[in-house]
Amino acid sequence: MATLQQSEITLHHTSCNTSPCYQGSSCINSYRDPGYECGACPYGYVGNGITCIKEEYASEDYGCGEKCDEIMIEEEIVVPCRFGKNNEGGRCTPDTCEEENPCKKNELCIDEEGGTRCEKNPAFSRALRNRERFSEMRTVILEDYTDEKDEEERCTKKTCFPGVKCVDSKKGPNCGSCPKNMKGDGFSCVSISCSDNPCFPGVSCNSTELDFTCGACPKAFKGDGKFCEPLNCAENPCYPGVKCEEIENKEVRCGVCPNEMLGDGFDCRPVTCKDLKCFSGVECIENDTLGVRCAECPDGFVGNGQNCREIIETCEMGLCFSDCTQIDKKTIACGDCPAGYKECLNFAGGFKCGECELGFTGNQTVGCFSYCNGCAENAICEFAEDTWSHFCSCKTGFAGNGKEDCGKDTDLDGFPDDVLNCRDSSCRADNCATIPNSGQEDSDSDGIGDACDNDIDNDGITNVNDNCPRLANPSQVDDDDDGVGDECDNCPTIYNPSQDDSCIVMDSDGDGISDEDDNCVEIPNPDQLDFDLDGLGDICDVDDDDDGVPDDVDDCPRVYNPEQLGCGPDSDGDGTPDEFDICPNDALISSPSFTGYETILLDPEGSSQLDPYWIVLNEGRELIQSVNADPGLAIGKHNVQGVDYSGTVYINTDTDDDFVGFVFGFQSSSRFYSVMWKQVEQTYWWPSPFRSVAPTGLQIKLVDSATGPGPLLRNALWHGDDTPGQVKVLWEDENKIGWTDFTAYRWVLHHRPSKGLIQVQIFEGETKIIDSGNVIDTTFQGGRLGVLDFSQENVIWSNLNYRCNETMPLF
Repeated sequence: MATLQQSEITLHHTSCNTSPCYQGSSCINSYRDPGYECGACPYGYVGNGITCIKEEYASEDYGCGEKCDEIMIEEEIVVPCRFGKNNEGGRCTPDTCEEENPCKKNELCIDEEGGTRCEKNPAFSRALRNRERFSEMRTVILEDYTDEKDEEERCTKKTCFPGVKCVDSKKGPNCGSCPKNMKGDGFSCVSISCSDNPCFPGVSCNSTELDFTCGACPKAFKGDGKFCEPLNCAENPCYPGVKCEEIENKEVRCGVCPNEMLGDGFDCRPVTCKDLKCFSGVECIENDTLGVRCAECPDGFVGNGQNCREIIETCEMGLCFSDCTQIDKKTIACGDCPAGYKECLNFAGGFKCGECELGFTGNQTVGCFSYCNGCAENAICEFAEDTWSHFCSCKTGFAGNGKEDCGKDTDLDGFPDDVLNCRDSSCRADNCATIPNSGQEDSDSDGIGDACDNDIDNDGITNVNDNCPRLANPSQVDDDDDGVGDECDNCPTIYNPSQDDSCIVMDSDGDGISDEDDNCVEIPNPDQLDFDLDGLGDICDVDDDDDGVPDDVDDCPRVYNPEQLGCGPDSDGDGTPDEFDICPNDALISSPSFTGYETILLDPEGSSQLDPYWIVLNEGRELIQSVNADPGLAIGKHNVQGVDYSGTVYINTDTDDDFVGFVFGFQSSSRFYSVMWKQVEQTYWWPSPFRSVAPTGLQIKLVDSATGPGPLLRNALWHGDDTPGQVKVLWEDENKIGWTDFTAYRWVLHHRPSKGLIQVQIFEGETKIIDSGNVIDTTFQGGRLGVLDFSQENVIWSNLNYRCNETMPLF
């Protein structure tokens, strides 16, 4: 038989120019019908290269699988089976010998699971096989086809490209799809390169020696770079705080970036000086608090720093408050503002005087005069927003009535070291001038305050040896041998050295009051408040004042007024006139007190130290913590928003150097602000769950713990840096001033949640030694107040005061 050359045959077929293959599958022109060969389906898809579906929807034989009905049929896609045929629904049904015999005449067809199998038929003679073979005329498209081939082509290990499956058919061997990232007809395969555009439109491609890699999907898309699909708004593709909108084609669009930021909404970045175009010669300033801004316009110009215009001023323009002098044709000079004005307001070429300071009255014409009509030396005139009144108060480091006299107050407990020339109780000499004792407790009435008296109850037994140091019991009787004398033992016949009320048989709500005596058994109310004395605690009473009007609609819930005529001089009906009420609009708060405090253990499982042990004095305005304890808080019951909170802290020992402080904005044991003060730097002794190091000095911390009390929060509180998911350091004293033993310090906190303002000042005597300035954080909108102790024994918090206040402080 003569050899047929390829040029002798003319084929009419489709080519790759018509893009017959699935997007992402390679296409090669071929002389075999139908004129092209499609490569493997893209990564994550299966099929014959012409039709491809996601691998998750396909069955093992390339049919549609279980999801075909709802997904593929809906889109009118039928995926050819690798073996067998598609029936209704797109699933693959194996061939059978009866329906379709794929075998040759010299072979037997055998049915088996998954399809059919062909075997040689021994009944055919060699001659018959030869006759059958030569009786069929086949046209084979090969470049060198000769009559030397005397047998049908069959699959061998070398027929297809390595890794490609070979299947025998009537027309000869049939190779499957090329391996991943390759293209060809299966007989031969070559690597796909970037020239084949294998990546998603708009995604970069990087060719390597044997492969290629695709870059990241475009914004608002997800995938591996080869295949990308739109994100949806539920996946939060936009920058935090930016609005997300779903548009047509299932794509998303992000809104504008927040103030002081630039970007496309998907990504936003802070504005920098490179983005601002300041006026020629004007400096650009980057500030953490104020953001990026242009400095003031040059001399002789006025504007916002970006746009400046030349100033032309004359005295006739009325720019000065006081005397005006014309310097030249463009410039004037103004005189000084009178004393008593809060500020001088600068204008182009001069200034005007601002409003009168708090405590002063007047106007721009007559000047400013003190409301208080004169305060004592070392006193200031203050304004109370709630009562809209003014009063004199002694400066920090001094004590007295403010109006007549203020004297030195060494221990900052609100009582002067020496008696003053005035009659108020605050003018009495301090009975313990070196140790804070704001309650001036003197159990034995010997003139020496208990804080300084080595025998408080004067029973002849010194405090350190007395089993009941505050009640005289010279016999020291202790029937239960728990170390607490019967005279002051809360359970004299039951051993309980911790005095933890364990002798109370039933306390359903855990408020320390036995059910037998509790006026609200199911809800904790250690204060047992009962305004209308009906035997039902206010916290359980729907009508506290018993006037027949429920509290939730009563215009004065704690004042008996069935006619609903208002509250009168006592707005909250707490019995304290508004003039003297620290929170005149809150019926639950009339005077500062930590009586009925709640102990919060921040490492309740820890056993290396004791739990804090608190002592309450001075009607709840003084707290003492006496043991070296695990971290803990004593939290008051009053819930406030804007507040001024002050107190004196005194470490009455020289045997330790750990944390003391206070808390505000307390929401729960996992959420509060803390001010923590360490004497010296120290690594925490317990390295698990991480090694934490406490710096010397004072820090303001935001506690927002994902885990709550336990080892992780414990170490995060000790640590001087941020701990994600636990504690964030809002401010720290760069001077790293630590506290000193046997020294009284006065703290002053201003918290204005509505503005996010936090200010903390620390005084030693009358000298301010630490000032945080304005710290901004809006995480917690108010909460309860308290004190903090972490591993420091013998700490006194004295002269504790707080007052509701939303007025912005001036300093």
